[in-house]
Amino acid sequence: MAYEFNAADVKERLLAQWENWIVTSGTPRRYVIGMSGGKDSLIAAALAAIKVGPENVYGVLIPNGTQSDIADAERAVASTGIRCLRVNIGSAFEELVDGITYCGMG
Repeated sequence: MAYEFNAADVKERLLAQWENWIVTSGTPRRYVIGMSGGKDSLIAAALAAIKVGPENVYGVLIPNGTQSDIADAERAVASTGIRCLRVNIGSAFEELVDGITYCGMG
């Protein structure tokens, strides 16, 4: 038996399940999604934009200093029309690493 994939059907089933989850859980209709530029975060952002409107979805880019593929995440955000926040954690990450000390270990 051949496997047939119907993207439109899958999209509609996902949106219906999402609506059920919103109704049964009382989940707010605003979302923050970490945007890596990969397929998973892009699909989540696109579905959220369809479900609650792009004005209610924030895509957060979290580069650690300079990130060579940040443009992928920026394009993913732009393609969905959602709002975008960029939080560069480079200096905070360095401070955290500098603050790590070993204690009580041989």
